[in-house]
Amino acid sequence: MPGRSQAIACGRNNHGPVPIDKYIDSDGIRLHCLVWAGRGKSLILLAGLGDTAHYYRELAPRFTDRFRVAALTRRGHGRSDKPGSGYDLDTLVKDIVHFLDPLGIDRAVFAGASFVGVEMHGLAVCFAERVEALISSMPFFPNMNQKSILLMIRSGLPDLRNPALPTSIPGRYI
Repeated sequence: MPGRSQAIACGRNNHGPVPIDKYIDSDGIRLHCLVWAGRGKSLILLAGLGDTAHYYRELAPRFTDRFRVAALTRRGHGRSDKPGSGYDLDTLVKDIVHFLDPLGIDRAVFAGASFVGVEMHGLAVCFAERVEALISSMPFFPNMNQKSILLMIRSGLPDLRNPALPTSIPGRYI
């Protein structure tokens, strides 16, 4: 298992490092990811609802001088598998953990936007030892605290395969 400071090799073009396309297994579900060259702590870029790892193609190379950078495409999106189930918060958080292990990442800085903010907070609550820091832009549920995240994890979320995203959270989550 590579250490956190080990470099990941990949090609370059005139825009910087070119990512390597990879697939990882999360309990039998194939998830697509991009991995850039880099050194230092790991920076994991998580695509928001409806996006893929390619969302970060221009941004990620800017961090490879200080971080090992990788981006994950969540289940149901892009080139990741689109199973009929597994869109609950608990499974989505486990997908992130299953993404870290094959890359040899014990602990990372996580960055993302939109709904992935909920997943990152769930990761921090349930797998705190894996989280160096969270950077959440445009969080889907901006008024959440640790208690509400735990309630969501225990209660589950609506099925996200065909989301009709709510404008407010039902009272049981807050």
